[in-house]
Amino acid sequence: MSLFSLSYDVLNLVAPYLKDKNEKKLAITLFLIITIANVLLVYISYRITEWYALFFNALQHFKMDAAWYQILIFTCLVSFFIIVYMGQLFLTYWLTIRWRKWMTKDYLHKWTSNKVGYIIQNYESNGVDNPDQRIADDINHFTEQTMSIYVGMLGSVVTLMMFSYLLWTLSKQITLPLDGKIITIPGYLFWAALIYSAAGTIVAHKIGKKLSHLNFTQEKYQADFRVGMVNLRSNNATFALQNSEDTERSYILSSFNNVYQNRWKIIWRSTGLALWQSSFGQAGIIFPYLVTLPAYFINKSIGIGGLQEIVVAFTAVQSAMSYLVNNYGIIANWHAILTRLVTFSKALIVCHDLRKSLPLKTYHNEGLEINNLDVRLPNGKKIINCLSMNLNPSEHLIIKGASGVGKSILIQTLAGLSLIASGSVGLPTRNNGNVIFLPQQPYINQGTLMDVVLYPQNYKNSDNSDQEISDALARSGLSHYIADLNKNENWNKVLSNSEKQRIIFSRILLLNPRIVFFDEATSYIDDNDSFTLYNMIIEKFPNISIIISTKSDKFDTFANKILKLKFPGIWELTSV
Repeated sequence: MSLFSLSYDVLNLVAPYLKDKNEKKLAITLFLIITIANVLLVYISYRITEWYALFFNALQHFKMDAAWYQILIFTCLVSFFIIVYMGQLFLTYWLTIRWRKWMTKDYLHKWTSNKVGYIIQNYESNGVDNPDQRIADDINHFTEQTMSIYVGMLGSVVTLMMFSYLLWTLSKQITLPLDGKIITIPGYLFWAALIYSAAGTIVAHKIGKKLSHLNFTQEKYQADFRVGMVNLRSNNATFALQNSEDTERSYILSSFNNVYQNRWKIIWRSTGLALWQSSFGQAGIIFPYLVTLPAYFINKSIGIGGLQEIVVAFTAVQSAMSYLVNNYGIIANWHAILTRLVTFSKALIVCHDLRKSLPLKTYHNEGLEINNLDVRLPNGKKIINCLSMNLNPSEHLIIKGASGVGKSILIQTLAGLSLIASGSVGLPTRNNGNVIFLPQQPYINQGTLMDVVLYPQNYKNSDNSDQEISDALARSGLSHYIADLNKNENWNKVLSNSEKQRIIFSRILLLNPRIVFFDEATSYIDDNDSFTLYNMIIEKFPNISIIISTKSDKFDTFANKILKLKFPGIWELTSV
């Protein structure tokens, strides 16, 4: 990646935050104060470097009053340095956490709006794995490391500017014997520091250049391993019943083996880089003395104070020039995280653009209306060909067919989840729960049972009273849970599969929808209770339309129309 493309990617991630009308004023203010504080810290370090010459020369010439005065000056400089440093540190933390909060909300909104999350998982193939990790972890690491690298690089640049001038000036004191003559090399100390740092940077890059890609790969392997562990925890009952723990363990260990093998590659690279960094740093302690001592013994007017000033200034310049050497591992990891977020950002943009240009057209209609609908699998294979039908309010539809014929794909297409279906679909406006799509496995959210029953509503914004919520539970056959409405439990584990499916009927009673799609949503409830629940919904909302996807004939009595799907792409619509 070139420096230009790297800068472009960083700017694309940083600029939206600085442009946000609610954040930019404070963000820019904090950024400027942090920058000014950084420059001030370098200036104080510059003054402390000058202090070395004054203090050690006072000691060399036994000037006690001057020495004590310099100690007082040093105390003031260090105190001021600590105050500025702590203020800069606090403001950096403040800006970092606000930036992370904004990025998290921004990425979460883009990922969870307009069905983009589903599209990325099922259609987008630009290398976007584990979007949840990119939002939870990568944004955190990116904001922290970006601020850390900015502060470090800014300090290095300002240090280089200030101390290079000092080092160039001090070079005038360096006289070297050459062919019986005493000569002075302009900027001798500066050029020595430059050559030393350049050599260190070249070697560090040679050793560590593959770390960025290895870190990128490690993040992916680590995320895949974590997903496997979460899957094991979530489905441990299934694995225990099927006696498949050994199989699952082998899958997870295979995933961990990728983590393990790639980690060793990182270890070897990092060890080599650390060896060079350590050697380079230790040699840097003696190197300024090696380039200065010959002149010190020739030009005795330099003095111990002057020698100390030269060494400190040389070390500061050499350290500033060696920023890349000393932080190569951190920068490589930051670059890997940057790449992951840039890839994610591009995928989000692509998916939002795809949603704007769908071949499937939608429009407002009082009931369900389908015109010339072609339904395809994500791989493009057509499974329903040119379907046209309509369903008026208060009419009910049964979608029948064998497993794999496309019943669920049809319902997902009507919900707007397909990027490759074509035709047109008319439905009531989906605001305020007018249209509900219910899968076989209901989603049970976190929170109290009250939150679970009201979902996707929020208790604070719901118009339903506590009595209405209790009645909805009772009518759905869950009256024994009314006393637990305010309990915060892991309801996904507490509720049985049939109870989870009953919860969705409680939700329907509280939402007052106009059309409800059931994708085998009563598979865990016995037939008699399923009939009772469906009849309850129809009696409660006489104008509602119910669409039931099923493999059996048991719900035909509800239907005004029956749609039979026959693989591949053939369908038959009959009125009852």
